[in-house]
Amino acid sequence: MGRDGELARLSALWDETWRGKGRRLVLSGEAGIGKSRLLRALRESLAEVSWSIRELHCREEWREMPLKATTALIERLLAFGPDDTPQERRDLLRAYLSVYHAPFCDRAYPPIEALLGIGADSPAPSGWSSRPSMPKP
Repeated sequence: MGRDGELARLSALWDETWRGKGRRLVLSGEAGIGKSRLLRALRESLAEVSWSIRELHCREEWREMPLKATTALIERLLAFGPDDTPQERRDLLRAYLSVYHAPFCDRAYPPIEALLGIGADSPAPSGWSSRPSMPKP
């Protein structure tokens, strides 16, 4: 299948998603074969549509951490800072879910909190540099 065929398939998946049939796409392959160019072409074809695409990037050093790409995406999405305390991260997670996923917030919060390792009883990550909690307004 050439590049046009691949783009047509991605567009068809997008159309299904737009009609309420949620889809996931894993685009994988050797470095340099055009994965990023293909996604850029898809984005350009959707320029007139309101959408959101989340990209996960795997790294060789994450090979033994199968969910690291997912947690890295969530951490970027929530704008975690390197010195944020676990409580600050929990607050950011709760605020995000409350705004963007209110109907699912209470159900989604516990597993995402656990996935991110930011529960009140979770050990601090190695190399953690804690800072005092700032009072919330």
